[in-house]
Amino acid sequence: MDGNAIDMPIQLRKGLYTNLIEGDAEIMKGEEVTINGLVMGDLKIQPSAHVKISGMVTGNLYLGKKSEVDVDGLINKCIYNNGGDLKIHGGQVKGKIVQHD
Repeated sequence: MDGNAIDMPIQLRKGLYTNLIEGDAEIMKGEEVTINGLVMGDLKIQPSAHVKISGMVTGNLYLGKKSEVDVDGLINKCIYNNGGDLKIHGGQVKGKIVQHD
Protein backbone atom coordinates (compact mmCIF):
# COMPACT_ATOMS: atom_id res chain seq x y z
CA MET A 1 0.00 0.00 0.00
CA ASP A 2 1.15 3.52 -0.63
CA GLY A 3 1.52 6.13 2.08
CA ASN A 4 -1.84 7.74 1.20
CA ALA A 5 -3.94 4.58 1.59
CA ILE A 6 -6.39 4.33 4.47
CA ASP A 7 -6.81 0.90 5.98
CA MET A 8 -10.52 0.20 6.04
CA PRO A 9 -11.83 -2.59 8.28
CA ILE A 10 -13.12 -5.75 6.64
CA GLN A 11 -16.91 -5.71 6.79
CA LEU A 12 -18.47 -8.95 8.00
CA ARG A 13 -22.05 -9.75 7.10
CA LYS A 14 -24.41 -12.48 8.32
CA GLY A 15 -22.88 -15.95 8.55
CA LEU A 16 -20.20 -18.24 9.94
CA TYR A 17 -16.53 -17.28 9.63
CA THR A 18 -14.08 -20.14 10.20
CA ASN A 19 -11.12 -18.76 8.27
CA LEU A 20 -8.35 -16.23 8.91
CA ILE A 21 -9.36 -12.57 8.71
CA GLU A 22 -6.23 -10.49 8.24
CA GLY A 23 -6.63 -6.95 9.56
CA ASP A 24 -9.27 -5.09 11.53
CA ALA A 25 -12.86 -6.25 11.03
CA GLU A 26 -16.26 -4.71 11.59
CA ILE A 27 -19.59 -6.48 12.04
CA MET A 28 -22.31 -4.41 10.49
CA LYS A 29 -25.42 -3.13 12.29
CA GLY A 30 -28.09 -5.76 12.91
CA GLU A 31 -26.09 -8.74 11.55
CA GLU A 32 -25.88 -12.21 13.15
CA VAL A 33 -22.33 -13.55 12.94
CA THR A 34 -20.39 -16.48 14.39
CA ILE A 35 -16.59 -16.31 14.39
CA ASN A 36 -14.77 -19.62 14.83
CA GLY A 37 -11.63 -18.48 13.06
CA LEU A 38 -8.90 -15.94 13.76
CA VAL A 39 -9.23 -12.16 13.48
CA MET A 40 -5.72 -10.67 13.15
CA GLY A 41 -6.57 -7.20 14.47
CA ASP A 42 -9.37 -5.35 16.23
CA LEU A 43 -13.03 -6.35 15.97
CA LYS A 44 -15.70 -3.64 16.09
CA ILE A 45 -19.32 -4.66 16.57
CA GLN A 46 -21.94 -2.18 15.40
CA PRO A 47 -25.19 -1.56 17.35
CA SER A 48 -27.85 -4.29 17.40
CA ALA A 49 -25.50 -6.99 16.02
CA HIS A 50 -25.55 -10.50 17.52
CA VAL A 51 -22.13 -12.17 17.64
CA LYS A 52 -20.67 -15.40 18.99
CA ILE A 53 -16.88 -15.56 19.20
CA SER A 54 -15.46 -19.08 19.58
CA GLY A 55 -12.21 -18.25 17.83
CA MET A 56 -9.55 -15.65 18.64
CA VAL A 57 -9.29 -11.87 18.24
CA THR A 58 -5.66 -10.71 18.46
CA GLY A 59 -6.59 -7.06 19.06
CA ASN A 60 -9.28 -5.21 20.99
CA LEU A 61 -13.01 -5.90 20.91
CA TYR A 62 -15.38 -2.91 20.67
CA LEU A 63 -19.11 -3.38 21.40
CA GLY A 64 -21.74 -0.95 20.14
CA LYS A 65 -25.00 -0.09 21.90
CA LYS A 66 -27.56 -2.89 22.12
CA SER A 67 -25.15 -5.39 20.56
CA GLU A 68 -25.12 -8.92 21.99
CA VAL A 69 -21.79 -10.75 22.21
CA ASP A 70 -21.03 -14.23 23.57
CA VAL A 71 -17.32 -14.94 24.06
CA ASP A 72 -16.26 -18.59 24.18
CA GLY A 73 -12.86 -17.92 22.62
CA LEU A 74 -9.89 -15.63 23.32
CA ILE A 75 -9.71 -11.83 23.20
CA ASN A 76 -5.99 -11.06 23.27
CA LYS A 77 -6.30 -7.41 24.37
CA CYS A 78 -9.14 -5.36 25.93
CA ILE A 79 -12.91 -5.22 25.55
CA TYR A 80 -14.51 -1.78 25.31
CA ASN A 81 -18.24 -2.05 25.96
CA ASN A 82 -20.38 0.93 24.99
CA GLY A 83 -23.77 -0.34 26.19
CA GLY A 84 -23.76 -3.83 24.68
CA ASP A 85 -24.71 -7.14 26.31
CA LEU A 86 -21.46 -9.01 26.96
CA LYS A 87 -21.39 -12.65 28.09
CA ILE A 88 -18.18 -14.59 28.66
CA HIS A 89 -18.77 -18.37 28.72
CA GLY A 90 -15.48 -20.13 29.34
CA GLY A 91 -13.65 -17.68 27.12
CA GLN A 92 -10.64 -15.60 28.11
CA VAL A 93 -9.84 -11.89 27.99
CA LYS A 94 -6.14 -11.07 28.46
CA GLY A 95 -6.71 -7.33 28.90
CA LYS A 96 -9.22 -5.22 30.78
CA ILE A 97 -12.97 -4.98 30.28
CA VAL A 98 -13.93 -1.30 30.14
CA GLN A 99 -17.62 -0.30 30.50
CA HIS A 100 -18.85 2.94 28.87
CA ASP A 101 -22.57 3.06 29.68
